[in-house]
Amino acid sequence: MKKTESFITFPLVTIIIPCFNSEDFILECIDSVLKQNYSSIEIIVIDDGSTDNTVEKLRKYEATEHIYILQQDNQGACVARNKGLFRSKGKYIKFLDSDDLLEPFIIDQQVQLSETLDSNAIVYGDYYLLEGNRKKYIDTSLPDGGQTELLVLHDILTSTPLHRKWMLDKISGFDERFRNGQEWNLHIRLSSEGYLFYHQSIPIFCYRIHKSPNRITNMKKAEGNNLLYEAKKVEMTIEKLSDNFSGDPNAAFSYKYWVIARKLYRIGDNRYKDFIFKAKNVSNNYQKHWKTKNKFLFKLFGFNAVESYYRLFKKH
Repeated sequence: MKKTESFITFPLVTIIIPCFNSEDFILECIDSVLKQNYSSIEIIVIDDGSTDNTVEKLRKYEATEHIYILQQDNQGACVARNKGLFRSKGKYIKFLDSDDLLEPFIIDQQVQLSETLDSNAIVYGDYYLLEGNRKKYIDTSLPDGGQTELLVLHDILTSTPLHRKWMLDKISGFDERFRNGQEWNLHIRLSSEGYLFYHQSIPIFCYRIHKSPNRITNMKKAEGNNLLYEAKKVEMTIEKLSDNFSGDPNAAFSYKYWVIARKLYRIGDNRYKDFIFKAKNVSNNYQKHWKTKNKFLFKLFGFNAVESYYRLFKKH
């Protein structure tokens, strides 16, 4: 009876868990949600075409009220999260990866704070890095300043915010073109709508560090292509930026292009010249986020001479 009353009294929170070959972790992940002291929760698990025993393990919950298991062909985490978002009924949305764990009492604490704030606020918090039995606390608080600009330079992980569903619906959720860095793009786009991220100084979840055969190793021979994809992510984010941004996001995007140019030069990839041009073309204030030392050195000696020195001595 108490559970029913709680469910009616408090706003529904949907926990969206995409999973792919997660047989080693998925049950522990779901259990971390079920152990929350907040009862007004629905859980949507989307299996993204697993080829291991993930689906078999999920059958444990097939008859469990408020737990919904969806399946799709392998299309990536963005598509899976958006599928869960489309099916969700909660006022609030929590995204959780299948190998991570919610901290106890977190949903209750984030809902309580969210309900006291203006409706354009998004509560987010800190997290633990979990490696084996070792936990390391990571503070994610943004510096003071225009948040859209800051979010270009500082990533907020997918599971730290308690998102408001109507905001996610307005921007159509995740950009499904992204194969990684999708939360970076999502939060920049939300901020550019004028929504404010409000930091809560508590750990929200445990980000598990583990070895997985599904992880991509960034080999040296692929470094240039990886950098070009980083540049593509910047381009795709700029094209979907709304007009209610805060700060000077173009200066931050310019800095991202400049860093890519420097890294390309250091691996001997002549495409670095394209990104020097992009950095200068995106913003007249393209040196805003440079270190003072670099501003002086590049002005005095030029790009090639300074980067040749850094490449030789492996300095930044």
